[in-house]
Amino acid sequence: EKGPQVETGQGRLSSYDLIKLLSIVEEKCFFKIFWRQYMKTIFLAMAKYNGNVNAEIAGLLSGMPAEKLAVKSKAYYPTIMDAVLHVFLSDIGMFRRFKATFPESKALSLPLLTADTVLLKKEFEDGLEKYFQYRKEIDGMINQFVGELDDEALVRDFKYVNYKGEAVETIVWK
Repeated sequence: EKGPQVETGQGRLSSYDLIKLLSIVEEKCFFKIFWRQYMKTIFLAMAKYNGNVNAEIAGLLSGMPAEKLAVKSKAYYPTIMDAVLHVFLSDIGMFRRFKATFPESKALSLPLLTADTVLLKKEFEDGLEKYFQYRKEIDGMINQFVGELDDEALVRDFKYVNYKGEAVETIVWK
């Protein structure tokens, strides 16, 4: 067993097993049969895993002095806080993209998805309390959104512009 475990409702899977399972699904031609039975379960497990990892990270951050969060390194994101904010803001950015494809989604009506990201970053300068609150809200929204998905939703066309400004066309499950 590799990595943290996630209860899927049909047993426990590690993140390694989830990724392996998705690659098998993509390689095989039986996806239409398989996804009806398992794809939503996989997405639910991934959403739960995401929330669990974010809770673990929040636990680590809560005991860390502010000076340590701001220590510069030679990593792509020079501070711990820069890396944490990147993940947080990337989640917001990705789910903003889903709004056009899922206008009926109650989960995607979360006010954080329309918040100005520059102002959000400023809120975290005085401490992590708001970050912890917003992180829980985003993770709850992700779980709610995945819970709203049905067979039809998983095969919807999904069009968005990536961070490079390139148009992307795919289907939701991919």
